[in-house]
Amino acid sequence: MPSLIFTLSLLAIPPLYLIYKPPPLLIRYLQRHYPDILWHVPTSPTTATNNDYCPCKCPSTCTCSNTTNSKRALIALTIDDGPSRYTSEILQILKDNDATATFFVIGSHIRDTDGDADAEAETDTDPQRETLLDLLRAGNELANHAMHDEPSCRLSDAELTAQIMAVERKIGRIYDSANANDPDACSCTSSENNLTPSAAATATTTATATAATATATATVTATATAAATATATATATATVTATATATATSPPSTRLIPPKYFRPGSGFFTTRMRRVLATLDYRLVLGSVYPHDPQIPFWSVNAWHVLSMVRPGAIIVCHDGRSWTAPMLRRVLPVLKRRGYRVVTVTELLGGGVKVFLREGGLGFDETGG
Repeated sequence: MPSLIFTLSLLAIPPLYLIYKPPPLLIRYLQRHYPDILWHVPTSPTTATNNDYCPCKCPSTCTCSNTTNSKRALIALTIDDGPSRYTSEILQILKDNDATATFFVIGSHIRDTDGDADAEAETDTDPQRETLLDLLRAGNELANHAMHDEPSCRLSDAELTAQIMAVERKIGRIYDSANANDPDACSCTSSENNLTPSAAATATTTATATAATATATATVTATATAAATATATATATATVTATATATATSPPSTRLIPPKYFRPGSGFFTTRMRRVLATLDYRLVLGSVYPHDPQIPFWSVNAWHVLSMVRPGAIIVCHDGRSWTAPMLRRVLPVLKRRGYRVVTVTELLGGGVKVFLREGGLGFDETGG
């Protein structure tokens, strides 16, 4: 009997090890087999500058100190189960290491007004609400982790849909508040705000072309009479000024929007769940580096796991609401930075290091991101 138990234990080790530390070959297989699920994002090093970390909505015109160019591979950090009393500490660690993350929040953890005027007045000074707003202001993003901390695969289609949509509304209201109360987090003038480099170049080109045309017109007219020359010159000047002003001060408005990412509770998915998410236009996001930190309360072990598994394009999964997560990140993030990695949100990883935002007329990209 003891020998049988020993044999069975030996047989259980390989599959358990594959679950704990899945090899890159397995991750690549899963990504090919389930293309609608995000496990990792193969990337190449991109040119990055410190402007990527400016916590404002005009990143292309941010003024940040110590701006340098470097080749840095991208990794996405995802943090589940927030918000909690540890979220503010985690945010500070991210800031200290020039990192951002995608926070998969649980709806029941978010205090929400849901249209109640009295409740809305109470939440104006809610520390938790301010923490979520601080996450967005620092360049992080909020994503959907269902309403309750439970296996989402056990929910019916109707229950799953209702939970996802309820959490979407909660997250949406946080984003609405962030957009309505956008702080002056970087030195952007009113004419530069939200103007991407390409838009700025267009403004300059348009003004230059208009000036050249007006000058040519003025020169031709000048051959007639001196009075005509004076009139033409004044008209040309007015035209150039008006065109340049209109182009530079009326850029497309930019605002933060929540990404449509869903991570199921407990991480298990089914074909039925995938169909529901496809109907709701959500992307199911899992990951490639998971230290099983809800079950392993030792930050040093979890830090070792992450550092031994991480590769360019990896998606790290860890959890808020645990006292050992902050110490783990405090150890991991500086090491990743020294190794040349840049820790970003899922959206930025998918964009290849280019920050994505929504503006009037559709999606846009912050071209300073690489």
